[in-house]
Amino acid sequence: MNYTGNGGFELRVIPGSGLVGLIVPATVNGKADVMIYDAQGRQLQRQTVVAGQQTLTLNAGSSNTIYLIKVVKDGKTLYTGRFML
Repeated sequence: MNYTGNGGFELRVIPGSGLVGLIVPATVNGKADVMIYDAQGRQLQRQTVVAGQQTLTLNAGSSNTIYLIKVVKDGKTLYTGRFML
């Protein structure tokens, strides 16, 4: 499943795999932090990324769960989205 968001960010999710592809647009200069949260708002993962295609592996205990992804650079939220694995 693909989710295209604001600012040129794109999520590519393979349900049941634990793999999430994140395309970070070239307009993001330097590094940004990606955080993934569960439905209760608990942070599950944090990773630093740069512009380009990134593959995130989410070690989630259950499938068919909704997650929130947030990309932050210099304290400013660049992208938020939801996805299901």
